[in-house]
Amino acid sequence: LALWEAHRPTLLLVTHDVEEAAALADRAIVMQPRPGRVFADIPVPLPRPRDRLGADFAEVKRAILAALDGSLSQPPVAEPKMTRAAAGWW
Repeated sequence: LALWEAHRPTLLLVTHDVEEAAALADRAIVMQPRPGRVFADIPVPLPRPRDRLGADFAEVKRAILAALDGSLSQPPVAEPKMTRAAAGWW
C-alpha cells in the first residue's frame, strides 16, 4: 500500500483471497472457470485507508463472494469455433 500511495502505478493483482481483493482493489474482476472468462466487474468505491471491520467493506466482500458463487453456478461459455478465415492471420 505504501508503494502504491507513493507512486500510484497501475497494478494488476491476481488473488484468490476475497478480503485481499476488497482491501487493495479499485475494482474486482471475477473470472468464470474453464474457460476463464470475465464473469463480473465489481467496483470497490471505498476510501483509503480501508476499514476492514466496517459495513461497507463487508458489503463489497459479499458482492465479490456472490459473483464467485454465480460464476460457478453458470454453465461455461462455449469456445468460439475457429474458422480458416479467422485463423488466417497466423
